[in-house]
Amino acid sequence: MCRMGFCFINLIMFMTMRATFEGILLEGISHRLEKTMCKFQRDDLRLTISRCRALDASKELRDFVFLLTELNMRDMYEQSDWGWNASQKKKELSDKTSQYLIVKDDLNNDAVVGFVHFRFDIDFDRAVLYCYEIQLVKAVQRRGIGAHLMDILYKLAERFKMKKVILTVFKHNLQALNFYTKKLNFRRDTTDPKENHIDYTILSKKVEKD
Repeated sequence: MCRMGFCFINLIMFMTMRATFEGILLEGISHRLEKTMCKFQRDDLRLTISRCRALDASKELRDFVFLLTELNMRDMYEQSDWGWNASQKKKELSDKTSQYLIVKDDLNNDAVVGFVHFRFDIDFDRAVLYCYEIQLVKAVQRRGIGAHLMDILYKLAERFKMKKVILTVFKHNLQALNFYTKKLNFRRDTTDPKENHIDYTILSKKVEKD
């Protein structure tokens, strides 16, 4: 049990951080991204990346976000202790604090080909950028766009003074584990449960101070 004074200080910290995050949500982000980050070109790919709050997303976009997540991740969830819960996943994706990076194909009538779901959040009294999902259609996977999107998240975390970028990965998702740990240098977070029977791991990357 914590002392009253300590609890009160933590409450003030939480309220201050939450107010900061609400300000970020209201301010918006897309116009603050460098132009070079909003475009991705490689070989025959011409992609545009924009920011969208979940609250502002159209039903069509929300449906796409859920269906792509289901297509790419349902099997992974069903192999885990969590199982697949469609209604819970929809609620998570559409939370009022959720934000998306939306990836559109310039050469295909601006068709949406992927997204990132993230939030500015408080994790054990630390201001963090939490990446919930990064999902791409098969045609643009393994083309470098995933690393580019994660770089955008890291730069957003820097800009808004977050302590780290954090995410959760299933241990049986070896492709994702290799991507985050070997390519992007994520490491096991201090909050990662160490028990072998737990089928997920929490990874993070500290944000360097200016």
